[in-house]
Amino acid sequence: MRTPVLDFTNTEHLDRLPKGRVLHVIYSMKQGGAERLLLDDVVAQESPGDGQGEFPGLVVCWNHEGILAEQLRTAGVPYLVLDRRLRPIWKLPLFLSDLRTLVSSIRKIATITQAPIIHGHLIDSTLLAALASNGKTTKSVTTIYSNHVIPMSIPKGGAKYAIWNAIARWSLKRVDRVVSISTDVTQTLVKGFGVPEENLIERPISVEAVTLTRSAPEARALFDVADNELCLAFVGRLVENKNQACLIRMVGILRSRGVPVRLLLVGDGPDKDMLSQTAREHDVADHVRLLGHYKDLPAVMAACDIFVTASKSEGVSLALLEAMSAEVPIVSTNNEGNSDLLKDGIGTLVTGTTDTALADAVEALWRDDTARSRQVATAKAFFDTYRRASVEAGGSNFVYRDVLSMGPA
Repeated sequence: MRTPVLDFTNTEHLDRLPKGRVLHVIYSMKQGGAERLLLDDVVAQESPGDGQGEFPGLVVCWNHEGILAEQLRTAGVPYLVLDRRLRPIWKLPLFLSDLRTLVSSIRKIATITQAPIIHGHLIDSTLLAALASNGKTTKSVTTIYSNHVIPMSIPKGGAKYAIWNAIARWSLKRVDRVVSISTDVTQTLVKGFGVPEENLIERPISVEAVTLTRSAPEARALFDVADNELCLAFVGRLVENKNQACLIRMVGILRSRGVPVRLLLVGDGPDKDMLSQTAREHDVADHVRLLGHYKDLPAVMAACDIFVTASKSEGVSLALLEAMSAEVPIVSTNNEGNSDLLKDGIGTLVTGTTDTALADAVEALWRDDTARSRQVATAKAFFDTYRRASVEAGGSNFVYRDVLSMGPA
């Protein structure tokens, strides 16, 4: 059952919400990297143990619910859907009116629930956290998950980008603490947006290892993958930046070479219909499966021979880390983010950016058992070291204790 939209003319149900929780503010709980990391954090805080449970959360989806909200309900994490919007910033009077209403709503929730911290996720919610907190009874934190602080949908060089750049700079300096998920993101925040280093906390992301629960033959049978077929998989949002159309065209190239191949695309998003059309246009519709929001990730990992991505840019890819943990070899375009994560033999980085270059790399790895085994061992060792470091970093508890120790502004 969908959580009812909050009616701010009646605060009766707000009074029934648990008090003293961290208020997490995000556009929605759609299927995405930032949303998954937030989900993992708040669910962990609902299960005291191993240092968790100190800072339970209340999630505010200020635009719409999103598919991951179901998992919030299952875990017992309280959340609200505000059904608000921010119209384009270049429509300034409307934007300011929307912003005023939204900030007032979030501030009201924080006051009634006695939230000690408002935690914004991504840059639009950073602005909301900065404006809704007061620095005294309520502190503000934001997490930036990518080098692309400003959404990639806003092209650089134009007036729209300049306005968002100014807003981002102000917001990032106004919040009490800025959390970065990697050294690259930290450098971007300091050099590109002027975030004071003393306000930054670098917290490596933590991803649970994928435990395979089926044998490869059992998993392949779920997706009608034959024993002799090369099974490729991708997990992520179906959006332009992920460039899944390149993967579909690559399937056509491989099949033209006589390589029996099947591609599993896990995820949903606005490009779904376009990708289905691309598969039909390249006569590979029978060899590409769009699985949507498929919940059994271990089955996908057990079925596939190679995890493949043609993304144009990434922050720290959760899907790549999960593939490493499942001991699945990886082929990736040499893009920002993935190039650092997959260096030193952890994955195969494709030098060119064409469909053919990606097909060449996939076919070469498929035909070289030794190379695949060597890559899997290197990647698994890296994952184990990376996860240990992320756990030792202290997690969200460290961040929240730090910001609360500041005292009133």
